Amino acid sequence: MQQIMPPSVEYRLTPAGQIFIEPIEMLYTWAIDHTADLDALAAQQAAGVTAQTAEAGEDP
Repeated sequence: MQQIMPPSVEYRLTPAGQIFIEPIEMLYTWAIDHTADLDALAAQQAAGVTAQTAEAGEDP
């Protein structure tokens, strides 16, 4: 039985795509630095509490 190899494919960003690397990395770093805040927000949203409601001390 002859082994069949799939064609080789190389991917790379276009010059326009290269422009997005820095802001994407900045967003990633921000998200890592604010993971606890984002997790707390997600938990509030899952519980049906919005940020405005939580800040105002109101029940959802």
